Amino acid sequence: MTAKKTEFIVTDLISKIFQRKTIMDKLPSQRELAEIYHVSRFTIQKVLGRLQSIGLIYMTQGDGTYINKKALGHPMVYNSLTEVPYEELYSKLLYLKQIEPNAELRRVFNLEVGETLWEFRRIRIVR
Repeated sequence: MTAKKTEFIVTDLISKIFQRKTIMDKLPSQRELAEIYHVSRFTIQKVLGRLQSIGLIYMTQGDGTYINKKALGHPMVYNSLTEVPYEELYSKLLYLKQIEPNAELRRVFNLEVGETLWEFRRIRIVR
């Protein structure tokens, strides 16, 4: 299993969480995620460990994996270069505007024609 696949799954799950594509703030089981992404449960455990370390999810043994609702309101949860928990990141918004996505962006974000995206630029401050 390459780190590239793990990174893809981490990024994909973050995207789905912020697009509210999960049911009742709970992720599918590790076994279901492994089937969805065609990887081993070990890989899914690594992915979930990363998401937990950045504060986006929490796991309850025997019950499942849940989305940390506090993290959803924060403008910067994941920084792939530093992997700093969101509590230690700050950002300043430079601009924000709504845009019509092109075909590639609609594919990436699984959008229908007519749906829009928010484009923004910010400065991230770490520690």
